[in-house]
Amino acid sequence: MPAMSDLKPEVFEKYDVRFPYAVVNERGIVSDWLNLTAAQRLRELHGYAIVKLMAPAIAHSKIAPSISGIDVSMFQGWINWSQVIKRSAMAFAYIKATEGLSLADPRFLLNWENAKAADLKIGAYHFFHPIDDAQRQAKYLIDILATGGFSKGDLLPVVDLEETGAPHRDEWPLFAPSAAQSKVLEFCQTLADAYGKMPILYTRTNWVEGVLPGFVWQHFYWLAEYVTGAPGVLSAVSYPKDWPVANCKLWQYTNQGSVPGIGGNVDQNRFLGADLAEITL
Repeated sequence: MPAMSDLKPEVFEKYDVRFPYAVVNERGIVSDWLNLTAAQRLRELHGYAIVKLMAPAIAHSKIAPSISGIDVSMFQGWINWSQVIKRSAMAFAYIKATEGLSLADPRFLLNWENAKAADLKIGAYHFFHPIDDAQRQAKYLIDILATGGFSKGDLLPVVDLEETGAPHRDEWPLFAPSAAQSKVLEFCQTLADAYGKMPILYTRTNWVEGVLPGFVWQHFYWLAEYVTGAPGVLSAVSYPKDWPVANCKLWQYTNQGSVPGIGGNVDQNRFLGADLAEITL
């Protein structure tokens, strides 16, 4: 891999403008990037470096480092957070706090306290149920976060939008898309009233476009879209229609990650901004 100072601006002329990343092989060349299929891009990226351009026109400008993180719940069991921070490249963690109106993750407070003690940047998420009152769900999350000492400097809260169970138990089909959207917005506005900032939406493109057609989120969001063969390749992400690409700040690229200090699989994510301060309360 050549030094960044050796790369010429023309090296980056063909990177895909939808994804603000350039891919450089060992010769400092991007091969017809715009003309490659998604599968070809994965093969092209295998073993190569992915760099984010702070200023696309200047190839040797400062490069934002990759910022990785995890999200966890009670299903990860006991977590040795000191090992997570010492033996992995994880810089942040999202921890499940609540679900619906009455389910507080039994490991939330312990995970929150130990992750913070390990000096990891942390945030909390709520699993949303459309069948439950949106405002009461938001207030429930706020109350649980208060017990954990959620405060300025922590990552913005996240609302998890996805299926609520197996097909015969999924609540979303019970509501017209417009009614479901109103519930989501009411939940988010309640959090914004409490914290001064909108929460981050976590979802999948195919899910949100199918269940909430026409819903456009103008604030920060987090996409789950898994890839194989070349973990963490941003070009694999497809964004919801009309959602600002620049507002996609987090990407969950696998649910089968392996991280020291955690037994079994864990979700792994990439922060897509330049500094975690962008998504900090």
